[in-house]
Amino acid sequence: MKIKDVPFSTVDWNTVKPTIHPGITGEAYWRTFELGNIRVRLVEYSPGYIADQVAEDINPHRTHTEKGAKLFIVD
Repeated sequence: MKIKDVPFSTVDWNTVKPTIHPGITGEAYWRTFELGNIRVRLVEYSPGYIADQVAEDINPHRTHTEKGAKLFIVD
């Protein structure tokens, strides 16, 4: 990943509206912030959720949790 010309920034994640992504046995809530050529996601999973996470030009990967989880993803 090459981060180019992205100014310093702060994000109040409470002001970013989540989108719901259903999984096989649960769901995830994504709060997404984009600036320049990067995308930053705060992802909260409910227990049992399994899903493909995909960035541009990269093979998908899966996330699974038995107790729930919170991920911070930069792509």
